[in-house]
Amino acid sequence: ESTGVPAEVAKFLAIELEHTRGPKRRDVLRKIGVLRRDRLGDAAGAFEAFEQALALDPSEGELRRRFADLAGTLGKELDAARTLSRVGTAVKDPELKARLTAELGKLYMAGGDAKRARTTFVGVLAMPDVPADVNLAAARALCSIFAAEKDIRSLADALERVALLEPDDQLRQIANEELAELASTVLSDTPRAIGAWKRLISTGARARALEALEPLYEASGDAAELAAVLEERSKDAAKPEDARALGFRAAEVLTTRTSDATKASAAWRRLVDKFGAAR
Repeated sequence: ESTGVPAEVAKFLAIELEHTRGPKRRDVLRKIGVLRRDRLGDAAGAFEAFEQALALDPSEGELRRRFADLAGTLGKELDAARTLSRVGTAVKDPELKARLTAELGKLYMAGGDAKRARTTFVGVLAMPDVPADVNLAAARALCSIFAAEKDIRSLADALERVALLEPDDQLRQIANEELAELASTVLSDTPRAIGAWKRLISTGARARALEALEPLYEASGDAAELAAVLEERSKDAAKPEDARALGFRAAEVLTTRTSDATKASAAWRRLVDKFGAAR
């Protein structure tokens, strides 16, 4: 490796492989695959070596990533999927099984088999104790599949999972906005719409979320939450007269539609303190 050419390295690795038994063969096969891919430009030979290595031990994520990349280069995504499906049957570790299954779903998608991809990703979400990143990847993939199939209710389920798991603020906001619109305008799913809009109150979509929540709480009859939304809108109002009108409505809702006298009187007190007493 330090003084010879790649072809010589490959020759001696092949000899080493002939005389290696058991799990150690995986390491030699991995070296052969890397050498063929990175230094000899032999993508097909590297794919074959990685395939044999995975059959011995599929636990290394980098090895699986290289294998999937080569499958894409060679147009062998479905062949690679068959390999992962075969080696996955012997895996007992729950986390590894979940990761293998999610990677299998990606290969099906890349290979154009949307039906198997959907079934595979749904299987991932049904597994117990799935790592959050795997759960999120499967939900994202299902969003694409359900959107293409126009399966709106299933799309809402997948979007909700993304909205709850996505660590990136901007992507999480996008998922919640899509879910809120879908639940409000297409599915008429008030509880799900309320949940999505509430998660948007702390984002750049705050004004839109508060405006959307008002009729939803009116329709659901949740007077306390309606009053809270009106108070939040009052805080954000640009004009004092608008702020006072919204604050007045919030206090009136608490007074006439709930039995919480403490909250109602506090709402009136805030109105007097901020805008002054009035008849």
